Amino acid sequence: DVGAGCGETARFFLEHGAKKIICIESDDVCYTYLAKNSIGRPIESIHKSFALSDLDRDYDFIKMDIEGAEYFAILGMHHILSLSKPIVLMEFHPPSIRETGLDPVNVIHHMRTLGYSVSLADNGETDIDMILSETNDLYGGRNLLCVHNENQI
Repeated sequence: DVGAGCGETARFFLEHGAKKIICIESDDVCYTYLAKNSIGRPIESIHKSFALSDLDRDYDFIKMDIEGAEYFAILGMHHILSLSKPIVLMEFHPPSIRETGLDPVNVIHHMRTLGYSVSLADNGETDIDMILSETNDLYGGRNLLCVHNENQI
């Protein structure tokens, strides 16, 4: 859970069958609550600085909500995505991505070059132009569902 906030999504996943969750949160206040919410649960909380090798494991599912920095996270976890081929659910908010100096299309293209199909999680839309037009709201993004082509149902 990249951009774990206070741990509410991690708790949801645990209640729905996840066996272990690794949460990464950089915000100090959110991390304080995340650490408290992780006590007694199979949640490993990571704050701020860590080596990517600390995350070198096999993953089934990755959730990202990191305020437009998802592309940089994808680049950093290229090895994990290539080997584990986990399902990825990520917030996609073009205005936030543009604030990082990137074109939002790069996020979709990069996931596709890694062998993932990319669609809006709530309606299955796969056309890039349609995804962009449906996610360009200044006040919030939508989730992209990325499933590796080897794992299609």
